[in-house]
Amino acid sequence: MKIFPKMVVKRFLDCAHGEFIYFSSGVHILSAICLHEENGRPKVLILAENGSKDFCALAPISKDMEVQSIGLNWILRLSDPFSDPHIAENEEGVVSSTDKGTYITVKEYRSNEDRRLFCCLENPDIVNADGYFETRFHFRSWTIEYYDSECRRRRTLAVKSDRRLALASEGEINED
Repeated sequence: MKIFPKMVVKRFLDCAHGEFIYFSSGVHILSAICLHEENGRPKVLILAENGSKDFCALAPISKDMEVQSIGLNWILRLSDPFSDPHIAENEEGVVSSTDKGTYITVKEYRSNEDRRLFCCLENPDIVNADGYFETRFHFRSWTIEYYDSECRRRRTLAVKSDRRLALASEGEINED
C-alpha cells in the first residue's frame, strides 16, 4: 500500500525550517509553513484561514502542538514577475528573490499594527519589511506543489494568483 501524500504526525517543536504542515485551529485545519527566526524560535506562516480573506500571516504556535507534516518535499513555482519594491513591501504573499535568499512578505497574525515582515523560505531569517530590499525581482503569483517520486504523483497544495490564495482543501485544485 502507498499513501499519497506522505505525511508524518509530530510536535511543532520537531519541525524543521521550511516544512509544509497542517494543524488544527478549533474546527479548521490550516495549511502553513514552519519558519524559524535566527535565534531558532519556530513560528508558523499561516497560508490562509478558512472563511477569511487574510492570508500569509506569521503567528506564534505552541511548541507542543501536534501537526501533520508533508516535510520539505515541496516545490515553489514562481510566476507573474514585477519590479516595484513598494508592492513587495505592502502586499502579503509576494515572493522576492534576493542575493540573501527567497523571501515572502507576511503580516503579523492578529496584530493591531499594519506591519509587514519578510520571511526567508530557505534559511532562518525574519526581518522588518520597511525598505529592506533593493532587488527588483518580485513575484505576485506562485504555486506550492508536492511531488512523491515513489508514487510518481504531484499534488498542488496552494496557489496564489494576484491577490487571492487558494488551498487544495478548497476543492479548486486538482491532482495530476
